[in-house]
Amino acid sequence: MIRSFRMLVPSVAIALALAGCPGPEDDHDHHGHDLEEVDAHVCEHFETQNSVQNLAAAADPADAPLAFEDPHLVYGIDFTGGELDNGSVRFTHEGHADGLLYLDIDVPVELTDASGEPVEPSDIETEPACGEVSTRRRYHLHTGSYILTFGASDETSVRALLTLVESDH
Repeated sequence: MIRSFRMLVPSVAIALALAGCPGPEDDHDHHGHDLEEVDAHVCEHFETQNSVQNLAAAADPADAPLAFEDPHLVYGIDFTGGELDNGSVRFTHEGHADGLLYLDIDVPVELTDASGEPVEPSDIETEPACGEVSTRRRYHLHTGSYILTFGASDETSVRALLTLVESDH
């Protein structure tokens, strides 16, 4: 029995991580992998202004700051202090999952892996999940580092949230 429990605990922790939940001590209601539930959960974060972390994107992708460490924070990403019309941030991921990137405005986005190869979205949803979200892009992710480059656009910033769900592949 104890052996089974020991095997179950890591499995539950992995499932929670893939769902974008920090774990049992999370003060959020547990949500499944249903996309509508994930959308609703993300919308709550976009609508709550106190869950925003601001950071300046880098003009050079090699200098991109780390983002999306907390799946319950919306990141306000400033495009290099308004000096340029684009900017990059980076994130790392362990394992295999789908990354859902939610944006408050529709700006051009390019995702590349650590070797500089583009990662194309498997799906782009332009019907807002709520009034605060403009688009949702789904990317198939594997273990590694990734660079997100926003722009070129007339916008000087974007609010973004990346959450992970079980891969549909």
